[in-house]
Amino acid sequence: MLGALLLVAGMKIDLSSNVREVIGDVELLFNDQVPFALAKALTDTARLVAQAMPAALEDSLARPVEFTKRGFFVQPARKDDLVAVVGVKDAQARYLGYQIEGGSRRPSRKALRLPAKVELDAYGNLPKGLIKQLVARAKAGKRATKGQAAKFGVSQQDSLFYGDPGGGRPAGLYQRVKDGARRSKLVPLVVFPQQDATYSPRFDFAGAATQVVDDRFEGALSAAMRQAIASAK
Repeated sequence: MLGALLLVAGMKIDLSSNVREVIGDVELLFNDQVPFALAKALTDTARLVAQAMPAALEDSLARPVEFTKRGFFVQPARKDDLVAVVGVKDAQARYLGYQIEGGSRRPSRKALRLPAKVELDAYGNLPKGLIKQLVARAKAGKRATKGQAAKFGVSQQDSLFYGDPGGGRPAGLYQRVKDGARRSKLVPLVVFPQQDATYSPRFDFAGAATQVVDDRFEGALSAAMRQAIASAK
């Protein structure tokens, strides 16, 4: 009896029993064709799993960006290696892994918290390059431009500060706001906290994949077997 495996996020889905149900005695008549049919069915099913992941992400996460939704790949099965793989590309896996398995990590110096007035894009993120632009202006001792001030919801008249303000406050980008005639205070715009960030699993990659396999593999195998039988004549 030929085995058939689909690997999803390190989880093995053994489809041997499904293969027996579909092939039955046909395996004896078209034995040479069975590996081809199995490889095709496994690959087709893996592709269906990958195609279903963008919608599964949208159901689990808040407004995932297109880059994240394009983060899945398929490794086809072969007649001499009846294993198909659905995985996550390296770039997306660096952060999606925490959404799939949970865990803790020490963040890099990237903005993790934003002020409520910031004008975000359609995915809830800062416009590309805006933080970099403001940090550069703060380092140069310049105020925000009119456009930057509008996007951040801050006054163009107040100066910017970038660095570690001390007093237990995290490093980040701050604005100096007048606090009386001679005093000013630092108001955080974007901060870069260094404490560990803890994540709980939110995206059931394996569960979503298993549902597709349960729904579609036997149909894919039946179609592949019909094609194999026809080509054997």
